[in-house]
Amino acid sequence: GEKHFSPAPWMWRKFSAAGNAAFDTIKPFLDKRSEIQSRHAQSLATFCAELEQIVDTAPTDWTALGKGIARGRKKLHDLNKISPGQRQKLAKQLKTALDKGNQLIQDQYNRVEMEKMKLIRSASQLVHLPERSDAIAQAKALQSQWKDAGSLWRSKEQALWNQFREHLDPL
Repeated sequence: GEKHFSPAPWMWRKFSAAGNAAFDTIKPFLDKRSEIQSRHAQSLATFCAELEQIVDTAPTDWTALGKGIARGRKKLHDLNKISPGQRQKLAKQLKTALDKGNQLIQDQYNRVEMEKMKLIRSASQLVHLPERSDAIAQAKALQSQWKDAGSLWRSKEQALWNQFREHLDPL
């Protein structure tokens, strides 16, 4: 309120006019940016809903879930293309969906690993069968069950497969 530090009224009018002219010049850019950010936000919200639907379906489609999680990780980079007001909400929604999907996959891997360990134990018992033809028939059945059990990440799958084959190769 002191007169000494306030600008002259003509200076303020000139500054305000320059600011308004600059804003009018940049307004189309800001409108276009808002439109693009809105499209990205809508796309990400739609993707989050699709991923949550894949996660929540009862008979889980593991291939679709894996692809969805891979796409979700790429979508994390798209968060920078969204306005800051929507970014936190969508980031939380995306992270929740990715966490649920990753937990489902990890649980599936644990189940598959346990199943394959049981098959390895069954294969180790085949050597003790009196009839070789029965052992070979059961070995073929175990190989079929191995395939039906599902798959793991490659390094773990290969290590378990080598243990499994170690018991079947003598037959």
